[in-house]
Amino acid sequence: MSTLQYFNVPLDGQRGNIMMPKPKNRFRLRVFNFGPTLGGIEFTQNIMSMTQPTLTYPEQEVHSFNSTAYYAGKHNWSTFSVTLRDDITNSVLALVGHQVQKQSNHLQQTSALSGSNYKFDMKLDALDGAEGVLSTWHYEGCFVTSWEGTDWDYSTGDPATVQLTIRPDNATLEGDLFPKNPQLTSGFFIN
Repeated sequence: MSTLQYFNVPLDGQRGNIMMPKPKNRFRLRVFNFGPTLGGIEFTQNIMSMTQPTLTYPEQEVHSFNSTAYYAGKHNWSTFSVTLRDDITNSVLALVGHQVQKQSNHLQQTSALSGSNYKFDMKLDALDGAEGVLSTWHYEGCFVTSWEGTDWDYSTGDPATVQLTIRPDNATLEGDLFPKNPQLTSGFFIN
């Protein structure tokens, strides 16, 4: 007799088997228009870890006669961090250096005329451990807000790293996980 059916939480008098969680170490982060036109594979091959941006809706107040109501204000996607291994061929440093120069040319002290000249997109795939993709986050209009190099240390054999902080304009879940037309009721009710 199998006891696995008893490990889950009872719901409506039944218990199902426990679902496999998505392991944190099965992911792939791809970049598009990051650095040189054909660059980016070095980024994906050398990623160590990342955080995801946080979505916030600031509260807006609506004052009335004797109370206050609230509505969701303009949303904001926070920055997130990406940690890359700095490989021995300097391909990661060259890639990040090229991207930062696109944002602001530090040699000639000039800036890009438009965000479309330097912004890049990213796709975060949660992988199933074989060949499948479980979910995909699409980060659009990204740019590097800070670049932090490694801390050198004679007492360790850990890899040198490059830490990036990235700001996206928008983030969406692909595969209808963010429905294009959510079911909404009319905003006007008349009694």
